[in-house]
Amino acid sequence: MGGAELLAGDYNGTLASLIALMSFLKAVKWTWGSCVAFLLDLCGEAIVWAGVVVGAFGIGQAGRDPVFAPNPSDYQIAMERQD
Repeated sequence: MGGAELLAGDYNGTLASLIALMSFLKAVKWTWGSCVAFLLDLCGEAIVWAGVVVGAFGIGQAGRDPVFAPNPSDYQIAMERQD
């Protein structure tokens, strides 16, 4: 007794093949869905962290953090010398 008889009963296996194919396609759909969800999550994380990096760099360029500012202005240099 093969596996087709268990699934399809008195049919010649065509229905069992169809059931197996539909089960496979359903599994593939969930696999692709989980891949897409993972990639969307990864892209979302990348967008958030890119925003954090750009924000930190922007704050540094605004002069609030002299470590990030590549070329301090004359005013910034004078203020640092007074401290």
